[in-house]
Amino acid sequence: MIAKGTRKGDNVVLWSPLGGVVTGEVNSIEELRARVTAARATFDSYLRGDVIVTDTGSGPLRDYYELLQAMLRHVDIRETERSTLAKRRDVTIRLIFYDKSVRAIFAREYRSLIVAGYDAVGMPVPDFSRLSRKQALAAITGFEEKADAKPSEAAERLRPYLVDGLVQLSDRYIPITWI
Repeated sequence: MIAKGTRKGDNVVLWSPLGGVVTGEVNSIEELRARVTAARATFDSYLRGDVIVTDTGSGPLRDYYELLQAMLRHVDIRETERSTLAKRRDVTIRLIFYDKSVRAIFAREYRSLIVAGYDAVGMPVPDFSRLSRKQALAAITGFEEKADAKPSEAAERLRPYLVDGLVQLSDRYIPITWI
């Protein structure tokens, strides 16, 4: 309880031989599940690019992330839901840092693939480092339409980087070290 109210205080867990795991968590697992479900629309609006993160340390998406963390720390969490929540948590943190670091590093790291893929379908190469999430998603949708109409090896090589990487924020293409 000493760490409560500090920047990372909600992430403190203590174990002792006498008390076992102590998290300071006073919410029931049912209450946390209900809060996660209710906040899903917030996550979805950021994922679609309808809302932009203005502060990586606070705000509705950061609150959602902290809620997922609380669920993952809870002693009553079912193992069957742990991996789903962990994946959602990981996507959420990438989304929080999308504008600050993810999009710029993505554009730099995969530049040659992006150029080759967009050139192959005859489209101008977007600068993903400068595009908002909503603009990037639109650029990717346009690319997919062109790639479907005009298949090429370079376009198909790029597709998973765009869809699994930039759209879905998969750890396969967006490592945690980019945050």
